[in-house]
Amino acid sequence: MMEPLISIIVPVYNVEKYIIKCIKSIIGNSYKNIEVIVVNDGSTDSSINLLKTIDDVRIKIFNKENGGLSDARNFGLEQAKGEFIMFVDSDDYIHQDMVRKLYHEIMAYEADLAICDFIYVNENGEVLSNVENQFTLEESVMEPKELFDRYLLPNFGKFIPAWNKLYKSSLFKEERFDCNKLHEDEFILHRIISKCKKIVCSSDKLYYYVQRQNSIMNKKKSIRNLDAVEALYYRFIYFKENDYYELLPKVEENMTWIFRTVIPNLNGNDMKSDRFLYIVSLYKKIIQFLFLHGKISFKRRIRFLIFMLFKNYYFKFLYIIVDE
Repeated sequence: MMEPLISIIVPVYNVEKYIIKCIKSIIGNSYKNIEVIVVNDGSTDSSINLLKTIDDVRIKIFNKENGGLSDARNFGLEQAKGEFIMFVDSDDYIHQDMVRKLYHEIMAYEADLAICDFIYVNENGEVLSNVENQFTLEESVMEPKELFDRYLLPNFGKFIPAWNKLYKSSLFKEERFDCNKLHEDEFILHRIISKCKKIVCSSDKLYYYVQRQNSIMNKKKSIRNLDAVEALYYRFIYFKENDYYELLPKVEENMTWIFRTVIPNLNGNDMKSDRFLYIVSLYKKIIQFLFLHGKISFKRRIRFLIFMLFKNYYFKFLYIIVDE
């Protein structure tokens, strides 16, 4: 019996230095029944010409105007014909058994989503030991509520990326990535997980996450990084609507951490901008709800009171205000 088709979506934008290694790691996988959907998101370098030198009928190249990572992924979803979906960023690469192992995990546990651990590497493929000693995934099978409860903070980072996962394609039947946002994976994460009956996690490190000097994630933080606060606001609303009340303070902790890391990089104009004021208005709604209804510590209640009475000073001194 033939194994099901798996669609692997690879958005491409000016990655001529990395694209061959990425695609060869995919087509060299031990799981063979795949289609590699390459979405050329308006590249101006030789990325696509290099790809055309690889002779493999499973590679399908689609060209579109530049619209960003989310738009490219969404375009790829429209083309995908597989029973399962995987995303790979075009400057990264994967283990030769990643596809097969995650597929077997889904089948073995009748799961809707499989998640693996990943490795941080530099552009030369060397493991970055300074970040590799952080939280690692444990072998586990969970329902959505349990996953949120166990891993929301401080270790949720391993669950956020779109690319260390294998999804049943049905999860995307009514879902698409939010466009024109930084931290796009944050926006869709809880929506996808909420559609799962069961999620399986593997401790195997099967994805190689390349840290480029000029990549988005390595650039100095800007007001755009506060998009993550907006994403967390929608996660807060989802938890509230589904009676996950014990998780609500954890979402606020995560939002506060983002403010602490971003605000030192903002200037006066940033903090007067409509975007900043909008993000703060979302944060305010969460603060007010937790102050009135949340089971929170006395120290946190004092912090919330400072925010409501002295908002400008709150953000100036947030990095020294702690709850515990």
